[in-house]
Amino acid sequence: MSWPASRSNGRPGRRGNGQTQIERLKLEFTTLPGEGIEESFGALQREGRIAGFSPLILSPNAWLLPQVTHRQWIGAARQTLKMRRPAEDFFEEAYRNLDDELRMALDELSSLTPDPDLELPQPVEGPMWTVFDHSKRPIEPFREVAALRIPTAKSWRIPAFLLYGGWNDAPSPEDMMAVAEHWHTRFGADICAIGSGTLEFRVSRPPASFQDALCLLREQLLFCQETLEDYQFSREAIQSHAASLTTSRYWVFWWD
Repeated sequence: MSWPASRSNGRPGRRGNGQTQIERLKLEFTTLPGEGIEESFGALQREGRIAGFSPLILSPNAWLLPQVTHRQWIGAARQTLKMRRPAEDFFEEAYRNLDDELRMALDELSSLTPDPDLELPQPVEGPMWTVFDHSKRPIEPFREVAALRIPTAKSWRIPAFLLYGGWNDAPSPEDMMAVAEHWHTRFGADICAIGSGTLEFRVSRPPASFQDALCLLREQLLFCQETLEDYQFSREAIQSHAASLTTSRYWVFWWD
């Protein structure tokens, strides 16, 4: 799949032929090279803070809205914005709905203490996971991705604007929005990209301690329970994953 070209190179474009999901959104977008997108995204973030939009990177294999009219989409997005609940309510409900084995594993994770010799590395930048074509070997960036300008300065509202979520085991758009707002407040996490059933965040303030990282890991596993079911609950794996959260600037979640 290739992206429709914008009207001029590097400038926002609009097209109305109804051939792609982006076109049905009727939102401004720019096509950009997948390689090196991190710098371009940072520039768009700075522009968006002034102009009042949130940038969102879409891979060529991304899928977004159900087949609805523009009017239906606007109405559903407005309704979703009103339905947001506290993220704590979502986490508590997700925990209650786990089976006994997964609940016990998560409880063990919450009580883990780090090895005394564990050293946390410094945060590092990139790369953004969504812009890579993971169907290829070796994995390489997509030639082009789309950068949408979502008309809200609050990136945690993006699931509501795109009605993103609610398929299979993915959280509903309103719950995705609640969790995204919670992580934005705590860690400066902004929704930055959507791929094929994936959601990615760019993080400006990763957790500063191992214990904070463990708490975040617990929330992430409740947010994306497919990851929880596949997770290897060994002490070494947990420590490695928690330590990575103190360094990584990008978090990605996927649902089948």
